[in-house]
Amino acid sequence: MAVRTVYSQAHPDPATNVRPKGINAEARVVSAIATFAVLNGDSANTKFFIAKVPSWARILPLSAVRHAGITGLTDLDIGTAEDADALADGLDVSAAGTKSLIAAVTVADLHKPLWQLVGLTKDPVRELSLFATMKAAATTAGAVQFELYFATEN
Repeated sequence: MAVRTVYSQAHPDPATNVRPKGINAEARVVSAIATFAVLNGDSANTKFFIAKVPSWARILPLSAVRHAGITGLTDLDIGTAEDADALADGLDVSAAGTKSLIAAVTVADLHKPLWQLVGLTKDPVRELSLFATMKAAATTAGAVQFELYFATEN
């Protein structure tokens, strides 16, 4: 095995003396909290608009969905108009708990900006509406809170 010295996107390699991009080091973190009441009888395809997020932003892994037990709601997706389940696909919120808001994003893709996560081929340089879609009907009422954190360049 070889011994290596490896630098991240946030730590400059002294040999190249290239400053990291702002999104990788010294980024500005923004939060948005959105709480919704899911009503008994809300049908599949009900949408909850969470926030507008810059297309170039990086959604942070500490973003979470906190929820009461909502019987019947066994499939909740999170994404944008470009890909409605790009961030989370099939979250089961029928029992109270906390889930990752970006459960569908693999570790290898955590560094990608939102526009890449939703499958766009280039940055549209605009805000994208982030929303959750109920893919199953609710048979009891309960609250769902989306705690969103994202990073943008200073």
